[in-house]
Amino acid sequence: MVPCCPQRGMNRRWSCGNADARARHNQGDDPVMNSIDTNKVPEDPTIRKEWIKFQLAVRGYSLAALAREHGVTRQQPQAALTRPYPKWERIIAEHLGMTPQQIWPERYQQKTE
Repeated sequence: MVPCCPQRGMNRRWSCGNADARARHNQGDDPVMNSIDTNKVPEDPTIRKEWIKFQLAVRGYSLAALAREHGVTRQQPQAALTRPYPKWERIIAEHLGMTPQQIWPERYQQKTE
């Protein structure tokens, strides 16, 4: 089976021309996408990063669009996906209708002694 090849940007989403993958995706037959619970925040940081980007895309946003909206470089919102960055964690969470604590619980755990 040939994997899907989504590209960045809404206008170039399936620019690879992989018609078979595009058809599976449009019909909901993509086994990878069907195995992901899109309502639950993944615990694995790598999967969570992709989940956040997917959730933003569903709502018509991208990390680059958020950066443009706030007048900063693309790297700033991307930084929040891999390391603590409270300002961008809050902005991303607001666009997802969540709190930063729901998306990144390990970053907000209470320190116990």
